[in-house]
Amino acid sequence: MAGSKKTRVVRRKGVKAHDALAPFDCDLVSYDFDVDIGVFDLERFYEETGLSSGDKYWSTVFSARQKRSGYHVHFDGSVSGKEVSLTLKYYGRSVVRPPAGAPSSETAMEWLGSFFRKPKQYAMVYSRFSKPNQQWRSRFNLPFRVTMSGSKTEVVIDGIDLELPKNPFGAARGWINKFSNELDAAVLLHRTIEFSAFRIEDEIPVYNEAIKMFAEETTGRS
Repeated sequence: MAGSKKTRVVRRKGVKAHDALAPFDCDLVSYDFDVDIGVFDLERFYEETGLSSGDKYWSTVFSARQKRSGYHVHFDGSVSGKEVSLTLKYYGRSVVRPPAGAPSSETAMEWLGSFFRKPKQYAMVYSRFSKPNQQWRSRFNLPFRVTMSGSKTEVVIDGIDLELPKNPFGAARGWINKFSNELDAAVLLHRTIEFSAFRIEDEIPVYNEAIKMFAEETTGRS
């Protein structure tokens, strides 16, 4: 299986972004589906992809068909006993066009959904952002110093893991780290995905709002 490499979307002044992730400084959006084999039409999936029933692991990359879409998608899957695990990871930038008739990054979610026996499915969603320090800050003081128990040694804590209260986004956990040039914020959400209506362009703004539970924009502040 091909391993996925972290892709960083770089914001450049004066350059209009050509993908859904860049305007929000989003590095990654990942969708994990873990379902019973009865929920997913594995036989038809094998037939349409050219895989065999002996293939228990697979990995591929979907590229954008439209130049302005600009993002690509890593698709990984596995079968273990009676459970199927499927992951779609959306990254910024795409330079290779898919073959005619093949799934693309724009249609990856709808294509995957065509093998499910229901139009909607629960997913664990992880979204990571790299926000510029000039425009974003943590809602609590970072970094901060603490003294280690049993000694006088001080350490600097520049990041923290958060259990989030009930919220309309379905966000369960958050992570935030402050670096010299950027504030990294990530969120884990419980979401129901409607495959035929899915658009990553509509999803990312929601995840961006979710991180505002523990990070805030400072642009325009005095």
